[in-house]
Amino acid sequence: MNFKEADIQALAFRKKSFGYNPTDVRDFLKRVGEDYLHYDDIVKERDEFKEQVDILEEKCQTYEALLSTMTKEKETSLLSQSEKQSLEEQKEELRKMQEIQVQITQAIEEKEHKIIEKARKQAEGIVVQAEKKVEAIIHRAMTELETIKLEQLSLEKQVHQHRLNELL
Repeated sequence: MNFKEADIQALAFRKKSFGYNPTDVRDFLKRVGEDYLHYDDIVKERDEFKEQVDILEEKCQTYEALLSTMTKEKETSLLSQSEKQSLEEQKEELRKMQEIQVQITQAIEEKEHKIIEKARKQAEGIVVQAEKKVEAIIHRAMTELETIKLEQLSLEKQVHQHRLNELL
């Protein structure tokens, strides 16, 4: 990531005539920074889930290897009843771990989808708000421009009338 929440909130923009309202820009940057901070938390949580999945996968591999070894041993020798029961218990534990792994993976995918959808909707809302503000600024600027043009025409008429009066 290129920015941290504090970086976004500390951004400043230069002012120009007819520029953006500094308060609106600060408020916008603050909201973006807060959303960005929330996104970091979600990414950390997702990474923790992935670490848990990795641990479970390692255990599954260990149990699968153990199961494979035990199966081979079973084929070459007779197992006692307690050994058979232990093997069955380990098989059941392996099956449960695989189910948990699938559930965690599904939960991660669902959460990622929700996060992405929420971020997309927020971004769309921010863009719409920004477009409305830009339109309002342009409208005010055009109105002020028209007022200045009218004042200029009035002044030009006065100058022209004054020159005519001087000639007469």
